[in-house]
Amino acid sequence: MIGMEYFQLELDPRIHDAMRPVGLGKVLTPERLSGSRQDELKEMRLQFEIEEQGSLTFTDFIGYPVPLLSDALKRLIKVYDPSVPAFQIGLIDTKRQKQELYWLLLPPKVRCLSGDSRYSADGRLQEAVLDQGMLDGSPLIRVEGAPDNWMYVHLGLAESMLRRDFYGIKLNRANMSQRASGLL
Repeated sequence: MIGMEYFQLELDPRIHDAMRPVGLGKVLTPERLSGSRQDELKEMRLQFEIEEQGSLTFTDFIGYPVPLLSDALKRLIKVYDPSVPAFQIGLIDTKRQKQELYWLLLPPKVRCLSGDSRYSADGRLQEAVLDQGMLDGSPLIRVEGAPDNWMYVHLGLAESMLRRDFYGIKLNRANMSQRASGLL
């Protein structure tokens, strides 16, 4: 599909007081997020306290250590892709006696890294270049070979997100390659 565009979904770096869940990475490990172990998440009560800090902002997207989406953002994504697995996460602010509902979405990992992608000396992916010939137009994807917290949205979904009042989201245009020469 020539002209296909994707955008990496990130937390807006201008938000310095975004809330941060505590202990999330210890429970939601890469092994548990893999396809073969995702069923374990259905049986777990996933609630995490958030880090105590002075001011606190609840954003519609949390990018680290795993991507979490607000309930409103999850509902929009489910319109575009009803089949994407979603797991409910409760985030608790004990100081302010507040709990917010977030979602862990696990879209498919797509094998679409181009040979033009750049890596650091130790082999970690620094800059992903997506191979257009390997993409099928799915609205929300993770990229095989990229960190698990990197999520990409198709242009149509990105535009829909921007038309709504989501807070704390940054969309970076993905680098795309026209060559059908996937590396991974």
